[in-house]
Parts: sequence; C-alpha cells; structure tokens
Amino acid sequence: LALMRGGDRLYEAQRFGEALYFYELVLRPDELEAYWNTQITALELEQRQRAGVDWFAERLLQIKSELAQARARVAQLGGAADPEVDEENVVADYGPALTFRIARCYMARGRSFEAYWAFQRLEQVAAGLSGGQAEGFAEEALYGQVKMAAASGFDDRVGRLARRYLRAAPYTRFIGDVAYELLQTAVRAQNEPAIRELTEAFLARLRLDPALPEAPKLVYLVGSTLMDAGDREALKQQLEPILNQYPDRGFSDGLHYWLGLGAVMEGQFHAALAHFETIVRDYADGSYSEDASY
Repeated sequence: LALMRGGDRLYEAQRFGEALYFYELVLRPDELEAYWNTQITALELEQRQRAGVDWFAERLLQIKSELAQARARVAQLGGAADPEVDEENVVADYGPALTFRIARCYMARGRSFEAYWAFQRLEQVAAGLSGGQAEGFAEEALYGQVKMAAASGFDDRVGRLARRYLRAAPYTRFIGDVAYELLQTAVRAQNEPAIRELTEAFLARLRLDPALPEAPKLVYLVGSTLMDAGDREALKQQLEPILNQYPDRGFSDGLHYWLGLGAVMEGQFHAALAHFETIVRDYADGSYSEDASY
C-alpha cells in the first residue's frame, strides 16, 4: 500500500514511468492469499509427517504457531465475511484500484496497446465486485478499452466496445467521448448511412434523458459531424424537432448554433441571424456565444 501511495505521488508529478514501476512492485491481495494458502498446505503436510516424533517436538510447536499466523493472514485477506476478524484488521481488496492505476499509467505514456489489455483486465476484475465500486471500475474499464482501441487504429474493436458502452443503462460519464469514437469509425469509412443512423441514435438518447450531463457534447458531435459532411438536410431534420421540444435546455444554444450555420450555408440569412441573436441574448456565457456574436 505504501508503494501504491508512492506511485500516486509520482503520477501526480507526471512521472508516469516511475509510477508504473512502483505499481508493478505491489503484491495484489489475491497473490498474497495464494501465497499464504500455499504456506498452510506445506505446513500441514510437514505437521502430519512429524506428528508423534519426540525429536521434532520443538519444530511441531513452531509449525503450530506458523499455521496460526498463516490462517490469520488468509482471514484478513478474505475480507469482512469472517466474523472472527476485527474490521480494522481486514485487508481491503485494492486489486481493482491497482489495475486501474496501471492502465492509467500506460495510457498517460501513450502505450495504447498495453493500456488496452490493462483496461480489459480491469473489466474482468470488476466483474467479481458488487455495488457502486464495481460499476465505477467497469465503466472506466470499458471506456478505456474504447479509447485505446481507437488510439491503436482498431476500428472494428472500437465499434463493438463503443456500442456495448452505449447500450449499458448506468453508463453516462463518458457518453460524449465514446459516441465520438464510434462516429469517427463511420466517418473514416465514409459510410453515410451509418453516420445518419448514429447521429439519430445519439439524439434519441438525448430525448430519453434531456438532463444528461453529456447532452451538450452529443449536440456538438452531431452538429459538427453533419456540417463537416455537408449534410444540411439531415442537420435540419434532426435538430429542429429537438429544439422545438426543448427550446430552453442547457444544450439548446448548440442546437441554435448548428441550425444557424446550416441556414447560412443555404443562404437563409434572416433565419440564421435569428438563431445567433438568440444565443447572444439568452446564452451569453455559453461556449457558442463568441462565435454567434461573430
């Protein structure tokens, strides 16, 4: 645990290589438990072999003491499930946290391939947990795999992982980034039907939960992608109904902005001006205000 804390300090100082070295020196709880169980087996075997021999009386006393210590260590590592172990003496399972730190270090160093497999291991470890901690690590693991697969250029893998993330109901923290990586696979393949399908799906997700924290990112992603593709018809068809439904949400300035740009491209300057004036008047502190003023 001291090594983990030292690694954390090195990571905060952006000394990622040294932090990774510290983390890789840490013995995981499951490794420690396996070690002590091996010790117990060996000690029990030796105890049976030497039982009843006066010559080994002193060694038998040592074996009894060592067995008690080994069993106490296993109980500590087994968590709070053992009623005979004081809660303060239980060794917490820091294995998932350690795996996450290692994956994060690989990511920070740009070693996307190693980071991908570290995040995959984190997902496997998180599958054995329960509660909020399990969901948190599982979401981090899947998000990390998406980002590292994208960094490694594995579009087919990005597609599978990103869709799995977006289908998981409790996952909301990284929807914008995951949606971006998935959409980029369609853009790189110049697959226009897939681009339309995905942008429609992202806006459908926004309609399902208009209070989604990532909603502004989704609006930006859809608007910028359709604008770059020159698909002004889809831009209008997809964004106008949402603006009519949600005229004053936290993402409404983005809807006005992209509809305004689409109107400019079609030469409808009065309509464009109305959109931009709304942004300047009602969303003066928003991220689109400066561009709208221009």
